[in-house]
Amino acid sequence: MKVKLTLSFLLLIILYFTQPIEASATEYRVNIGDIYNTFDENPIVTLLNNATKKDIIHFYINSDGGVVSKAYKIINAVYKSKGKVYMHVIKARSAAAIIAASGNRMYYTYNSSFMFHLARTSKCLTYVLIGEYCILDISDPAQQKYLGYFDSYAKKFLTNKEYCDMLKGKDIYISGKQMKKRLQ
Repeated sequence: MKVKLTLSFLLLIILYFTQPIEASATEYRVNIGDIYNTFDENPIVTLLNNATKKDIIHFYINSDGGVVSKAYKIINAVYKSKGKVYMHVIKARSAAAIIAASGNRMYYTYNSSFMFHLARTSKCLTYVLIGEYCILDISDPAQQKYLGYFDSYAKKFLTNKEYCDMLKGKDIYISGKQMKKRLQ
């Protein structure tokens, strides 16, 4: 009887140690500051595109926003990424607020701040005009897609009144404390 148990136990040990060991998750840290023309989004996009299901990518956002097309590339890569993308927000305004909303999870404190507004530009050719501001070039398919992201996130985080005020050109500021109440 003892021999049978010992052989069974030995077999279990052999099977346990001969099983392939899965690689542990790799965690990455991405800091997002202001997204101006000099901001290079390509390394972030590459990291997101190459992420595996086991990878965890932490974005630390402290940004007043910036160039919409650069933010759109990051947002699109977040959606396509196989890794888990967590957003840690200190300050996320304008385009950065939409990036923050695109992750799998969003972490913030009561002192965090968010700001939503319509993208602004000085050109008014094929642009949508609301109030005194021109927003996104609607002839550009990439910006049409960004406008869709923006609209869905703005409606998720803003009250109806705030959303209407935003469409009239007002900047809408939300504290982390207010955001927590809205997302519960």
